[in-house]
Amino acid sequence: MYCRLLSQEVIVINSEKVARDLLDKRSSNYSDRPFLITTDIFGWTFNFGFLRYGSTWRQHRRLLQEKLRPAAALSYRPTQLHKTHQLLLDIFEMPDEFAHHIQT
Repeated sequence: MYCRLLSQEVIVINSEKVARDLLDKRSSNYSDRPFLITTDIFGWTFNFGFLRYGSTWRQHRRLLQEKLRPAAALSYRPTQLHKTHQLLLDIFEMPDEFAHHIQT
């Protein structure tokens, strides 16, 4: 079934077989983010959430997967601990500057 809601095209699939064929097997043909003219106007082209599928999207996804997977997160632990100790020391030495320390 096809309908248009608030200038957005909507297709309703009521068959599991058709849904699997279209959305699982051929998802790259039908799945994408909508084009937003404001993405370019406001300079949001770097934002992964607004990228349309393509080579740039794949490159961003690869980088995000590499840097944000659980095993990679462990490599950030020494920096996190160092910055935590630095924050506590700064707060201890200059408590009046608390907001600035947190911002840093």
